[in-house]
Amino acid sequence: MNTRNRILLAVSLAAALGALPRAAHADERADARRHFRAGLDLVTQRQYVRAIEEFQAAYAILPNVNVLFNIARAYSDLGDVDRAIDYYQRYLQGDVEDRAEVEQTLRDLEQRRRAAASTVTPPSPTPTAPTDAPPAVSPVIPLGALSPEQVIALRNAVNALVQLTGGAPSTTAPAAPATPAAPPAVAPAAGPARGAEDTYEERVVTATLTAQSPLDSPNATTVITAQDIRLSGLTNVAEMLRRAVGVDVMSLDNSDQQVGIRGFNRRLSNRVLVLIDGRSVYLDFIGVTLWSLLPVNPEEIERIEVIRGPGSALYGADAYSGVVNIITRTPGEGRSSVAVGAGNGGVFRTAITHSGRSGSVGYRTGVGYEQGQTFGRLVPATDLAYRIGAGDLNLSLQNLHADLDLRSQLSRHVSLQGGLAASTGTIWFNAIGPLRRFWTDISFIQPHLQLNVGGFTARAFMNHVEGTSGEVLQRIGTPPINTQFTQDIIDVEARYQRGFQLGSIPFDLTLGGSYRAKHISFSFLDADHLLHHFAGFVQAQARFTSWFSTTASLRVDRHPVLDSPVLSPRLALIYKPTPRRALRLTGATSFRTPTMLELYLDLANPSPVPGIAVQGQGGEVFNNGQQRLSAESAISVDLGWQDQTSDRFQYELGAFFMRGVDLIELTNVLFNPLPGASNPGGLVDVGRFRFANDPFATSMYGVEAAVRASPIEGLDLFANYTFAYTQQQSGTLREGDQRTPRHKLNLGAQVRTAFGLDVELTGNLVSSQVWREQDFDVARGVIYTSYAMDTYFLLNGRVGYRALRDRLEFGVSGTNLTDNRARQHPFGAPIGARVMATVAFRY
Repeated sequence: MNTRNRILLAVSLAAALGALPRAAHADERADARRHFRAGLDLVTQRQYVRAIEEFQAAYAILPNVNVLFNIARAYSDLGDVDRAIDYYQRYLQGDVEDRAEVEQTLRDLEQRRRAAASTVTPPSPTPTAPTDAPPAVSPVIPLGALSPEQVIALRNAVNALVQLTGGAPSTTAPAAPATPAAPPAVAPAAGPARGAEDTYEERVVTATLTAQSPLDSPNATTVITAQDIRLSGLTNVAEMLRRAVGVDVMSLDNSDQQVGIRGFNRRLSNRVLVLIDGRSVYLDFIGVTLWSLLPVNPEEIERIEVIRGPGSALYGADAYSGVVNIITRTPGEGRSSVAVGAGNGGVFRTAITHSGRSGSVGYRTGVGYEQGQTFGRLVPATDLAYRIGAGDLNLSLQNLHADLDLRSQLSRHVSLQGGLAASTGTIWFNAIGPLRRFWTDISFIQPHLQLNVGGFTARAFMNHVEGTSGEVLQRIGTPPINTQFTQDIIDVEARYQRGFQLGSIPFDLTLGGSYRAKHISFSFLDADHLLHHFAGFVQAQARFTSWFSTTASLRVDRHPVLDSPVLSPRLALIYKPTPRRALRLTGATSFRTPTMLELYLDLANPSPVPGIAVQGQGGEVFNNGQQRLSAESAISVDLGWQDQTSDRFQYELGAFFMRGVDLIELTNVLFNPLPGASNPGGLVDVGRFRFANDPFATSMYGVEAAVRASPIEGLDLFANYTFAYTQQQSGTLREGDQRTPRHKLNLGAQVRTAFGLDVELTGNLVSSQVWREQDFDVARGVIYTSYAMDTYFLLNGRVGYRALRDRLEFGVSGTNLTDNRARQHPFGAPIGARVMATVAFRY
């Protein structure tokens, strides 16, 4: 794409954004919530017809089973039994907990309908003598002169009189009135309004394992909605996270994204825990999340919850600086779809998602394929010092994935859910230390099962990973660094949740325990290893008054290579001066256990000098484990304020402090006595470098501000800013490292028009950084070197059009539309513009 075309595309997006009409819906959840609340208010006023109109408007914007229940209830109150039955039946097509009660309501309504339809043969009339007198004519009252309330009341009175005299009641339902109607005595209300408190309200589950408002969350929380995902046109979850305040997203290539929260990012980032529906997708053998390997279509995602700040009090190791939980749609709910996309850079994707029900079982299945080319070689093609190690020097991403989720609501308090997710493909990524770009052919399989019985939940899943890996480009004259690996993780967890009163104070108590077995076979390690982890946790949430509540959590983890158990406490105090404003103060600790690579690495790293190597060793290998690694640990204090008073304008402010100690880093080289030590690979080891705990602390100070506004119907704006300051004690291995950008600014606008045109435009500004990374030096071995990175700006956008009542959708999306070729890491590729055209059909 040349400069002129890039500018035209960017200007066209901006012009389209400014020229769209006002009659539109942007924040679907907020618009649906306004209609739903209006419907509830009208129900309390017994204006059922208008209430139904509002409920139906809410459902058209954003379907929700609670809305179907309330429509059915309103029709029942209105006396329209047929429509009430229809909507109750549609409600039961969802995965609902009160199935037995609603089925009984349906039986009662069916009985009423049969009674109304039954007829009784009237007695034969007694013949009378003819008369010339004209028949008596009852006065006719024109129905148009009556109010709708009077029409329904009259019908009910006539039916009652006919039944008393043995006649047949009227079975003709009047047309729905155009003005408010009073309730009849025929069909009583089928229970209270459903979801009055939480339908269309934003709910998060990751911070406490229970559904709650972000205002009540003990952690700072960001929610990326399905609307945000669809309108962005992005297919990589890591790239979707760029819009979140406090999140650092670094792209080293088309297939290599690394994510940090409130700092502490790195190549092969391992300080953010990534979950899909609460299940870890962490690759324990190397300690990383490969975002391009995730076995889920974007079309299947309901929302992404981002917990900013330590999560170890519930999740243990690896939730060091935050948690990302990708929450998919409930099996059996939502539309099915087929999507295809293609663009420059060899980009191609297809995704098929199907959702439905078979009896009481809801299911959702998805299949997807994605590919793309690298953004560029790290060395020019004319450099003959390297040979190609990858199968294809251009194709950096190929991923085929599939998933199946099943859920059955066995009774009101019992449900069973299970499934299988799998992903396989080729992915390029940047390794650690002096190593650079690697390819991997990798397969990931995760079977899972979960049982819910009342407040008790038992869950088990397995992560099986296997593959091969090697250098994309291999230096001629040195042996290749290739590896094979297999990982089998079994994770079992049980927890119990119960609410109770202690005096006048309501409490929610959660108790839980978990077991995790890890078996790793990895040729970079000294041997195969099997480790057993145990953990237990407790959490208590108390609401002392309507305006003050607390959350206290404590977890203890027993890791087999740590000398003592690790305790992770968290305490949050929440003050709510109004129901939709909250001030929160949170203190917590977190930790990260050493990865298998950090514990058991035993690898000869070839140097640029032929025949010479530097031996890399893990904490359990170096000096026979005499200097064992400790877990990384952190302490955090977080102060936040949120205001969600208005659906039109919401904002949050926050400040945080986080101090990390015992960070695990690679040391500089410790040289061996000359002439060095030989090893089986034929190389001569001139020295060793190892993983070690940095004895000096790194602290982060930060401020976060975010705002979301819908100033007019159809326009949704967001903006957030993060300030982060890194302070290191003198003597740290990475002294002078300023990898966390001091300033990050995200801006965005969304428009969704009533006639089907959608537009999104986002911008991400990231300030300059200084990275301290390891490299080979002929004279000094492996040493840390400073690399300065310039400020860069990303402009992303999408234009889409929905047709056939939103069943067919066309879109064109672009990333880095200015094509600035900026590097986001010293060893990363220059990121260029990518544009993709898509078409999707929903059914």
